[in-house]
Amino acid sequence: MNDTVTDFGLIDRVIAYRPEANVELIQRALRLSAEAHAGQRRASGVPYLKHPVEVAEILTQLRMDESTVVAALLHDTLEDTHFTREQIAAEFGEEIAWLVDGVTKIDKLRLVSREEAQAENFRKMLLSMARDIRVIIIKLADRLHNMRTLTPLSDEKRQRIATETQEIYAPIANRLGLGWIKVELEDLCLRYLKPELYFSLVKQVAAGKKVRDRYLDEVREIVEREIERVNIPAEVAGRSKHIYSIYQKMSDQNLELEQLYDLSGIRIITDTKMHCYALLGIIHSLWQPIPGKFKDYVALPKSNGYQSLHTTVVCERGNRVEFQIRTRDMHRVAEEGIAAHWKYKEGGPIDPSGDDAFRWLRQILEWQQQISDGKQFLDALKVDLFSDSVFPYTRNGELLEMPRGSTVLDFAFAIHTELGLGCVGASVDGKLVSPRHVLKSGQTVEILTSEDQRPVREWIGFLKTARARSAVKHWLKSEERRRTVDVGRKVLAREIRRQGHSPEQVLAGIDKALNALKVADEQALYSEVGYGKRSIGEVLAHLLPDSRVRPSFKERIMMRLGRRDGAVVITGEGVMVHLAGCCRPIPGDPIVGHVKRGRGLVVHVQDCAQLDQFDFDPELMVEVAWDEHPTCPTSVPVQVLTRDRTGILGKVSSAIADAKANISHAQIHTTEDRKASFNLILEVDHVRHLEKVIRAVEKLPDVLEMRRLRGN
Repeated sequence: MNDTVTDFGLIDRVIAYRPEANVELIQRALRLSAEAHAGQRRASGVPYLKHPVEVAEILTQLRMDESTVVAALLHDTLEDTHFTREQIAAEFGEEIAWLVDGVTKIDKLRLVSREEAQAENFRKMLLSMARDIRVIIIKLADRLHNMRTLTPLSDEKRQRIATETQEIYAPIANRLGLGWIKVELEDLCLRYLKPELYFSLVKQVAAGKKVRDRYLDEVREIVEREIERVNIPAEVAGRSKHIYSIYQKMSDQNLELEQLYDLSGIRIITDTKMHCYALLGIIHSLWQPIPGKFKDYVALPKSNGYQSLHTTVVCERGNRVEFQIRTRDMHRVAEEGIAAHWKYKEGGPIDPSGDDAFRWLRQILEWQQQISDGKQFLDALKVDLFSDSVFPYTRNGELLEMPRGSTVLDFAFAIHTELGLGCVGASVDGKLVSPRHVLKSGQTVEILTSEDQRPVREWIGFLKTARARSAVKHWLKSEERRRTVDVGRKVLAREIRRQGHSPEQVLAGIDKALNALKVADEQALYSEVGYGKRSIGEVLAHLLPDSRVRPSFKERIMMRLGRRDGAVVITGEGVMVHLAGCCRPIPGDPIVGHVKRGRGLVVHVQDCAQLDQFDFDPELMVEVAWDEHPTCPTSVPVQVLTRDRTGILGKVSSAIADAKANISHAQIHTTEDRKASFNLILEVDHVRHLEKVIRAVEKLPDVLEMRRLRGN
């Protein structure tokens, strides 16, 4: 190895906050990284080694221990070079090898799409976080440097990376309280996703900066004189909103830049919590506070540990100024977040299992174990990351943080899965309410249960939290399997009797049929019959090989459809095939067929709530599959909920058209709280096409939600 590899000042930065750091370990990592990446260059043309060094430098700003810094220097060696995990472990120890492996992408699996690869990489990352949060801190530093150096890449790659950063990494940085990383990521995302808007805002903000700074200096001097008079130790400084927060506020409130009053503000940092409130009193004695603009994050911290007092007042000449008041420790947490919770005197892993700062992560890890589909997990993660919070209390006074819009049922599942499964309602501040009741901060909730209560599919439609939805889906799936096993056994016994034989005697020899049909066990065979995945005639052919089995009603229908064995291919509606109006299946939905007298074959989505209301007869269930190449679009009803803004319908229509879908019918309603609801009938080719349309519409700033509607 080259012993003269430059460290770009990295070691000096580590020693500045950690004098006892193992410098030799960092130097060895630099040399190995230089050897591993020798000859490699970034898209900009600079030597590749500059990237891991810059990532490590970002981590020194968070004052991370040398193991984390070393892992950052080596973080691309497993993915992009010939070095192996075993070599890293032998050279630097198991701890550093584990951190490097935790950051490395899953690229050796054969995954069917970029989306699946992305989903599985994030699942791996979160599981690694469960053991040591330093994995995600390294990954965030890696992503920040990649965002800083996006310019040389193609426009398509810039858009893809920026979108992923906006949807996942910036919200995770926010959740972990890494304030300055979150701010820079958001600004960089806006720069690459909406470059014209970004640079226009930068120019406009810069144009008025001198005037704003002079005004803030005037206000700051008044505050400093008053603080000096009462002899409270404090530092007073101006601060500016970052570009993305300005853009977000303009979009949320439908305002122009000149209409925003708080592009800048003042931050006061003091020594104690008591002095925070004393300083708040001074500000309110100097100027009139604006009602509704005071937030006490000291008494009620944010989920990421952020604490501060926020108030907006009418200052000199009628201008509004926002003040933030916090202690030095609160300020460090606001900037460094989760990294501020540990001292690195001894080094070692950051274990999230016992700290309140990781409540969100622990909740994510609980429900991710119940979601087997990677893309479904990633979608649920995105929803959870962007959710605002409410803070209801248990009857014992424990404060729970939950996404805004959470219901009594979500609250029950947050406490315990069994409590949620048996929930029939709650007492909220002494008033009886239903499981659907949406909770507000400060309410005290006592869950009411019944042994007779059973979850139903309709719950999924109003549940807000991923944990509750996954628990209900898991229970329904288990219950459905139990029921289909029971019904499959009964139907098979009934058919054996219909053929003139004793079920007990015939089923005593079921092992031969299991071997012939290549089914694992008796329960699995009954389940397949119950689901309609295996025809009774096929089973009886092995159970009664010497008998002439009479065709059933379903088999007669199947023969008329030109099928006796295997799945019926659905190309659309016809004389013998009907798409159920209760669930409106479209190509790509998981579906099941049900033979109905007088109608032929009726196709439902597999989780259709109406299936529970039918006389569930597996003898009449049919395995069905969509034609892989649909020839005409399918109509599907959707609802779009937006803020009531001028031109919003045109924006929604344009987004739908850009996604290559057509609107065949539209109804528009507005509400008193300045929201608009569009009920649309779209023509789409496939369920993936619909998902593409929904993603395109939900990216619009004033769109709150777009969802597919079921039923007529």
